[in-house]
Amino acid sequence: MIDFLKLFVHVLVSPFKTRAQLEAEIVLLRHQLNVLRRRVPSKPSWQ
Repeated sequence: MIDFLKLFVHVLVSPFKTRAQLEAEIVLLRHQLNVLRRRVPSKPSWQ
């Protein structure tokens, strides 16, 4: 229930973000993707 409320508030607030905030969010999300890509092996290992 709390997650739903967080999502609802995020949807209400997100149109009012400044361009700098949006660019910072994009940089952070790209960084998270790069970290996750490094953790997951590129090819599945056959055992």
